[in-house]
Amino acid sequence: MSKEQILRFELAGKFREELSLELVGLGALGAVESPEGNMVLYCAPEWLTEDIFALVASYDCSIISTEIEDGGIDYVSESELNWFPIYLRHMTIYPVLDDSSSPPRENAIFVKPGAGFGTGHHPTTRMMLFGIESLNRGGDARPKTLWDIGAGSGLLGILFSRCFGGEVVAWEPDELAIRNFRDNIQLNGCKINLIGDCFGDKGIATASPDVIASNLYSSLHEQYEQLYRKYLRPGGLLLLSGVLESERGVIEKVFSSTYWRRNKVSRCEAWLMFEYERISGGGSDQYESALF
Repeated sequence: MSKEQILRFELAGKFREELSLELVGLGALGAVESPEGNMVLYCAPEWLTEDIFALVASYDCSIISTEIEDGGIDYVSESELNWFPIYLRHMTIYPVLDDSSSPPRENAIFVKPGAGFGTGHHPTTRMMLFGIESLNRGGDARPKTLWDIGAGSGLLGILFSRCFGGEVVAWEPDELAIRNFRDNIQLNGCKINLIGDCFGDKGIATASPDVIASNLYSSLHEQYEQLYRKYLRPGGLLLLSGVLESERGVIEKVFSSTYWRRNKVSRCEAWLMFEYERISGGGSDQYESALF
């Protein structure tokens, strides 16, 4: 890409910070805050497609300006200065800005921001992190296997591996995220099986997992409900996020069958995370909580 082909665009709206994190994960070259409090992002001109505009609209945000700027500026490095550690109950996630990071430590996870969605800053990722960390019940109830659907940067699988030492199988279709995924797995010394197909003959795994973590759009949760049900073992837990509060009714309707019991709903800003238990029949809602 030539120096003349860097597009600068400015985002405005209540959820502009959350949106900018997702856009960086989808391929934007960096994001910084403007003096007015808006988010300024950089990309190749052809990257700003109709799908990106639709995603911006789904966050109730708008692109208020665009212009071509000097392509010699390191926008990724500039944006990385805005990342900060994410503190969970037992673990801390540290952004890594170069390749000279410390080796894996007992209560630390390292992640390279900017190349794959899932640094821990987005509300959906944050809720999933807390959901996974809360799975530890001890003894025979301790989860041993996780399927991570839409793994992004690999952060959820890394956390599960570090907390429980179990088997993690992950699926991620985006090539940019996969590269970031592999870097983060190596950075944290984890072993995670990344597969190229989600379900089917060449699908995610053969045995039923204890936990499925799926941070996708609501429409994909609708599409995958029967597959979640097919593969998740009875008594296993399904963690769903990527769901806006306005889409709550859709998810609750899709998962209203006697195969599912809703154990928990967490809320962070405009986003929700659901915890469902796979059952043979019956069941009722247990509790609901608001996080952060």
